[in-house]
Amino acid sequence: MSLTPLGCAPTYMTIYSSLENDEYGCKNIINSVCELHNYHLETLLYNLSMKFGDAKWIFFDAYSIFFDGYQHPKKYGNILKL
Repeated sequence: MSLTPLGCAPTYMTIYSSLENDEYGCKNIINSVCELHNYHLETLLYNLSMKFGDAKWIFFDAYSIFFDGYQHPKKYGNILKL
């Protein structure tokens, strides 16, 4: 499972309040690190699947699901912004 967009988590938004926000109020640099981690995780799983062809690997992209919720809260019944 990928990391979620931790830069949108209230704890990180509070602790790192001096960092630059994106248009949704999330911390850019923290989310960039999460995206980099997720990229490397997905690459690792791909390489493992090439090395161990009989094994089945699953990558669950939680980042995209959660970030969509932060970008489109009304879509999920939430009318409050971050």
